[in-house]
Amino acid sequence: MITLEALIAIALSLVFIAIISILRYLIIDIQKINNIKKEIELWEIERKKAIEEKNIKKYRRVMRKEKRIKKLKEELEKENLKGSIVSALLWIFIINIYGMFFPSGLNIVFPLINYPATFFMIYIMISLWWYPIANQVLTFLFSKKKYG
Repeated sequence: MITLEALIAIALSLVFIAIISILRYLIIDIQKINNIKKEIELWEIERKKAIEEKNIKKYRRVMRKEKRIKKLKEELEKENLKGSIVSALLWIFIINIYGMFFPSGLNIVFPLINYPATFFMIYIMISLWWYPIANQVLTFLFSKKKYG
């Protein structure tokens, strides 16, 4: 039987994950990331093809773009870092809120195995399936808003 504390932990986890997903989605430029990844991937394919063909001229021409590709990889890392910083700051905020509302913690037991669990264990378990769902929903909603 699921206790009220377990339901509270599940609800809080879902809310926190939704907030983090929404803020990350709003801060990170998904279209920019996709364009950068596509350009890097095309360059890698072109480079491999030049190596396989053993065409030195083509390889040199491709390698002239290497400096630009390195800059694109740095931009990609910056965009990903923005999301990580947002997640870290929100985690600090979430931990403080959790501590204010539940100073003694929640007494949660996994239903099937009767093993005691902490809020963070519940959060991790739920986030494994909720993050991908939240990201897909946000992608759908925001793509409809931009193009529909």
